[in-house]
Amino acid sequence: MNNLNQRRHLRARDIPYFIQLHLESVTENDSVPHPWKKGHRIYSVEGKPRPMLVIQEMPRKRGKNRYMVYSLTSKKPESGNKDVIRIGNCIDPEKTSFIATEPQVLPENMISRDGEKNSAIRSIGRMEFNNIMSILSRTALTTAANTPKASPSMKE
Repeated sequence: MNNLNQRRHLRARDIPYFIQLHLESVTENDSVPHPWKKGHRIYSVEGKPRPMLVIQEMPRKRGKNRYMVYSLTSKKPESGNKDVIRIGNCIDPEKTSFIATEPQVLPENMISRDGEKNSAIRSIGRMEFNNIMSILSRTALTTAANTPKASPSMKE
């Protein structure tokens, strides 16, 4: 297992911990004026390290590497929740894992580096990764097939 403090680039199949921000925790009272950027404010935001499956590296932005990731959890979703699907035991061999159906693009500075288990990464095998991508693709196709289509516009 590699430690993220080694600062290597992530690649597809890696599972690092990214800080998942709880944006609903921000309030106007949590902000202070930025010390040197006029018109900017600094906010306090709650967040927690969460495992994420890296799909691919994205183009750099503002000098930071960015990654397309899917959030992973071992917490069973509520019944009827289509935003998270079961994928097997990829986080913990003793627990069933679930993956979010919508990817996120996160910068490298959101990777947890707290020196504990929440900053460690591991990689999953190519076959397991391909199976997860297949499950996500089938879910996307099923969702698209069940989405009502807009009627074609009438041309005058």
